[in-house]
Amino acid sequence: MGYQLYAHPRYKADERNVLVYTGEHWGDEQKYEYVALILEALAKLAVSPTTHGSARVDIHPMARVFRIAQPGRRAAHVILYAVVEPGSVWFPHGKALLQGVLKPRPRSQLLRRHAPQHT
Repeated sequence: MGYQLYAHPRYKADERNVLVYTGEHWGDEQKYEYVALILEALAKLAVSPTTHGSARVDIHPMARVFRIAQPGRRAAHVILYAVVEPGSVWFPHGKALLQGVLKPRPRSQLLRRHAPQHT
């Protein structure tokens, strides 16, 4: 069974900003590596978000993170997400791709408790 991935409309802008910054500071080769790592991470989360990510209840009771780095492939970002209902994964707006180690923050800042409205 696969999971449906849902993202806040601003998620794509966040992803694009990370890729633009990566390209400007580390070059196109690293930017394309990031694209591949992000796509691989999303593919894994679509199959099994609870196996591949780690719970982060210090952020929010439903919060999980997935480090996009892979063995031999460095990356500083993690993807913040929640499994909001059976078969659905939600990526919050603006801060779904985060750099470095996540520190506890007020829960309302990073992940909303409610699921997106599915149509």
